[in-house]
Amino acid sequence: MTREDVTAFFKLPQRQSVPLDYDRLMVNLHSSSSANIETPHDFCKTLVPGAYIVSAGEDGLGHRFVVISHGPGKRLIALDSFDSKRDPPMVVIPLRYQQWIRHVKWICCVALKPGYQCRHGKRNSKT
Repeated sequence: MTREDVTAFFKLPQRQSVPLDYDRLMVNLHSSSSANIETPHDFCKTLVPGAYIVSAGEDGLGHRFVVISHGPGKRLIALDSFDSKRDPPMVVIPLRYQQWIRHVKWICCVALKPGYQCRHGKRNSKT
């Protein structure tokens, strides 16, 4: 995955003014290649708590999913297979169960813009 691919991937939320820290999103935290799930799993075990987007592939097919880290050495959760008709809309499984992974291309941290404060719930209705 090239930097141009990542930039194209994040253009939609940027255009819709989603308040993410795009400078952080553009940094690939996983700079080496991997041959199986053990390598990214071991790498992700070192991550600070947060949500991470992972771009992985198998046989030339690209796929993205989310990894939730609760801190170094703690259990890692993968959110995968989005379907808006399901509740919850994603499959929640331990990262180690993502056995199909043959190559990790990109891991980035998802964070809100520094200083952003959600105003949701603080507005007074005029009706």
